[in-house]
Amino acid sequence: MKTIIRLVIILFILTCAASAGGYFYLKSLFQPVALEPFYHNVKIAPGSSVAEIGRALNEKGVIKSQFAFWFYVKMNGFDSKLKAGDYAFSADWNIEQIVKKLIAGETQNITLTVPEGFSLEELRLRLKKYNIMDENQFNTAANDPELLKSLPYQLDTIEGVLFPETYIFNKSAKPGEILKMMVKEFKNKLPKDTDEQLKKLGRPFREVLIMASLVEKEARHDEDRAKIASVFYNRLAKQMKLESCATVQYILGENRKSKLLYSDLQVDSPFNTYKNKGLPPAPICSPSKKSIMAALNPETTDYLFFVAKPDGYHIFSKNFADHTRGKQTSKKLGGEKNGDN
Repeated sequence: MKTIIRLVIILFILTCAASAGGYFYLKSLFQPVALEPFYHNVKIAPGSSVAEIGRALNEKGVIKSQFAFWFYVKMNGFDSKLKAGDYAFSADWNIEQIVKKLIAGETQNITLTVPEGFSLEELRLRLKKYNIMDENQFNTAANDPELLKSLPYQLDTIEGVLFPETYIFNKSAKPGEILKMMVKEFKNKLPKDTDEQLKKLGRPFREVLIMASLVEKEARHDEDRAKIASVFYNRLAKQMKLESCATVQYILGENRKSKLLYSDLQVDSPFNTYKNKGLPPAPICSPSKKSIMAALNPETTDYLFFVAKPDGYHIFSKNFADHTRGKQTSKKLGGEKNGDN
């Protein structure tokens, strides 16, 4: 009899523990995904069902459970009150806060487009122009130790890793949160086989990113990207200066020119590839995924030179004599505006 009583007591305790555990687990599903603020862009299409909205939020990492979202909305009778729109939800919001935003239709967000090939300085000026953050706020956020620590492949600067994309974020977002969003997008867009490609190429990611930034600024058409990368890699292998006009334009910054003069090529800077051998010390812009792919997978060629034509395509040459003829051809067509390497 005592044994039966003990079993009943144990069963009762286990049942209570399971119930309590289940309660706390279910409760946790309604809590924020993260403790720190981090904004995710979510587009809610007109006519979306509660289940579809929950799925979109869950896939973007805004909520822990699609079911918990659906349950909360249904239990409170909010089915027909959720509004469509482009939202920016923070990962430290719980389901109640998110639903309130959806009911209010609070899409009072800022849309920011970072073009392909934008430099850090250009981004700073754009953020300042739209009163998103001032210079001091930008510099503080850009040099935040936590942000730099989060960069992939032990990179030490955010130049080149603020991925070109259109971002939507809440007006209350802090400068650091905005830059984190861009860095995260960069990480997400890296090819899944990047490590394998780096091993095959035999170069560290830092060099590949710098190369991708050069390709981004030199190329006008996708077909030329891998060829341009091959030219620069070939010149590096032969200890030749890269002589990229894009690096000089980077040095000039806001004073960049439509056509560089010989005196511009003599500017004293570690980024000047007309005066210094090797790659510049850091990326000169944020490259597109296509340029990163080209830097990871350059064409196998013997090209050492290229010159731009009026249509943006390039004439590639294996030696200086052919390059000279290519320049003459480009001139006849009305081209060669700082597209000569």
